[in-house]
Amino acid sequence: MPLTTNRRHFIGAAGLALARPGFGQPPSALKPVRLGVVGTGGRGASLIQIAASMPGVGFPALCDINAQNLARAQDLVMSAGGPKPELYTGPEIT
Repeated sequence: MPLTTNRRHFIGAAGLALARPGFGQPPSALKPVRLGVVGTGGRGASLIQIAASMPGVGFPALCDINAQNLARAQDLVMSAGGPKPELYTGPEIT
């Protein structure tokens, strides 16, 4: 059964999204968002750059088997003003 979206459904969904708690409040009034990233290569690094530029977003932990990617991701977080995240490469998780 195919899903169809019409204008009425789209506007209704958009209205629900706008009615969510916290919408329109200054970022300082919202709880901080903490993200952990597994895989800090191209897409992971891009995610970190975008999210680190947003107020109230932090990265307490990063994980990657590639040490160079992990070091670069840590630099991205810290250059955006965030604290040094915990780094995980894989063996310590087992």
